Amino acid sequence: MLGGVALYVIVSVAESPGRSLFVGFYFGVVSTYALYEFRRGSGSAPIHQGAYAEQLVDELLRKSVPKGWEVRSALSFADGDIDHVLVGDRTVVMVETKSTQTNWKLTDIGLSLNGVDTTIRARKSLGRVRRLVTGGPSAGIDGQAWLVVLSPQNSVRDAQLPTVRGDVQIITCGHIADAAAALPPIVDASRVAANVARVDKLIADRRSHEHRAQARVKSETGPNQ
Repeated sequence: MLGGVALYVIVSVAESPGRSLFVGFYFGVVSTYALYEFRRGSGSAPIHQGAYAEQLVDELLRKSVPKGWEVRSALSFADGDIDHVLVGDRTVVMVETKSTQTNWKLTDIGLSLNGVDTTIRARKSLGRVRRLVTGGPSAGIDGQAWLVVLSPQNSVRDAQLPTVRGDVQIITCGHIADAAAALPPIVDASRVAANVARVDKLIADRRSHEHRAQARVKSETGPNQ
């Protein structure tokens, strides 16, 4: 494809030199985009980009959790999303992914990113997950919160991790396997299934709601809008 574009550029410039600037700009844009897509596909694109960071963490979690544990990702609530949930029989783990090239700072109570304590959301999300799994108060369910920080250009700061602030374990991708290995073994597989069913129902209900909303917008605006 790029060869065809290059040939088009050469012919166009030869036939009409006045068009060379525009065509050269077009070729530059196409080439840059193609290079970006190649780098992204080969894994050399920056992993700090949000969607790719969450996908990376999802893959690492699935490879690392002990046998019998289940991983669910991209849970949506009306007032926010949860990146990942690890579901056991008597333990649930909420995993929040923060990807940035901006300097972050450990404080006495959490991890500050752009002046915001990111562990606050992690604790709030953990409460949601525990209520979801139990259908009410969190009695009988142990809850953990992990905050996975991806900051490719902050390796010096990453050396401060892993650490714990309150009830939130702050780690990097390199610590996921160790954190997962410390999870308790599954004793009651049927309870895992029941817990996962509640989580899966939330995901299905949310997707159904989104599909209905999209269909409503489409019917209101018409098929050609």
